[in-house]
Amino acid sequence: MKIIVGLGNPGREYENTRHNTGFLVLEKLKNRLIKFQIPNSKQTQSSKFQFSKRFGAEVCQKGDVLLVKPQTYMNESGKSVAAILRFYKVDPKDLWVVHDDLDIVFGDYKIHFGRGPKIHNGVNDIEERLGTEEFWRVRVGVDSRGREIRNSSLRPDIAGATTGRQITNKLKSLIFKNSKHGKVPGRKYVLMKLSGDEKAKMDETVERAVKEISERIDEHHTSLISKS
Repeated sequence: MKIIVGLGNPGREYENTRHNTGFLVLEKLKNRLIKFQIPNSKQTQSSKFQFSKRFGAEVCQKGDVLLVKPQTYMNESGKSVAAILRFYKVDPKDLWVVHDDLDIVFGDYKIHFGRGPKIHNGVNDIEERLGTEEFWRVRVGVDSRGREIRNSSLRPDIAGATTGRQITNKLKSLIFKNSKHGKVPGRKYVLMKLSGDEKAKMDETVERAVKEISERIDEHHTSLISKS
């Protein structure tokens, strides 16, 4: 059995914030995992997330895959995760944790085993309660502070700058003008909602991440069947 946890905060006020990227990924993943239902399986199947008081989380089972959205708030995510692993007797090596990551550029993601961000309270709580770092992480980049200057639409604004110093000063001015979140601390930045353009790009990133996660799960499931 595999446990896939998406980290986030419950409540409408946190919807579409960077910190709730894990929830967004799990919603997309749920729709894709219908094909993993095991014929004649006695395991409960569900087409939507349902709250479990036992785990303090919303859960949705698709065959031998359990999707989990802890409702404990980010900093205590480990409560739900530890409870679920104990109940199902699942090894942490079969745990996947999906979360936002300020160490990765917005629009990108990485999948690692046993290696995560420098600072992430939700992930840290899971590691502390499980007593191990040996689990999978799907790290989705959410940091776009100061990167608006890469947009080609800003290039005309540096017209007329002829010397290196002039160009540098113009670029600094553009970064200040166009990056309103440039100096916002990370703990506040992750709670800000995505802009329209960011939401569109995030949807593309999530689709790519979901595709890779489901393919890896499919490979694992096929391997188990071939060995049975």
